[in-house]
Amino acid sequence: MGDSVRLEAHPYSALYKPVEPDTAELAAARADGKASRAGSELRIKLLSGKTASLFDDTTAGLKTSLPRYAGYLKSIHSHLIHILQYEGSGAYIVVDDSTGDSTIVFGKPVASPDGERFVLTSMAGAGAGYDASIIEVWRMVGRKPEKEFSYDTYDSHWEASDAVWRDSTTIDFDKNTFVSFDKPDTKAPGRLTRTGTTWVFSAR
Repeated sequence: MGDSVRLEAHPYSALYKPVEPDTAELAAARADGKASRAGSELRIKLLSGKTASLFDDTTAGLKTSLPRYAGYLKSIHSHLIHILQYEGSGAYIVVDDSTGDSTIVFGKPVASPDGERFVLTSMAGAGAGYDASIIEVWRMVGRKPEKEFSYDTYDSHWEASDAVWRDSTTIDFDKNTFVSFDKPDTKAPGRLTRTGTTWVFSAR
């Protein structure tokens, strides 16, 4: 298949049975024109002319992982791959659009307006807690994402979701508090602000 870069999907579990690529992946691939699928292989065209490939791993048990194309984040020069897992909502792989270098994160990245950072959130929920309970900010250093801020909300009375950049130093998000299994979480406004090199929670 010519020059290619083989990427490893996340080692944790995905689904015991393979699934067909869903409509979300197909729509994202068509819109960007940079990704395609050949059976169990996901192919991404890199600007270098090479092809980055990820493969479904249908090994029964914890090694099973199913990469699905989730779109192109132009401002951070990266493709986004959602790794479907056996339990939980899955991980994401951020793939550099030129080199194919990849970084695993545990929430869907949302890029800042200036393209210098991205934020992600993840909720463990009140059930088995297969997912992380975090809000994180990652900074693009050259072409490589580096974690700049991380807050574990597991021991807090709330979990973060739906992060939105108001500007390049301000992130608004929802604080979700568990009520009961038969009622929706209550929501309250949250805000994360960068002052100098420090990120702090502030009033919204």
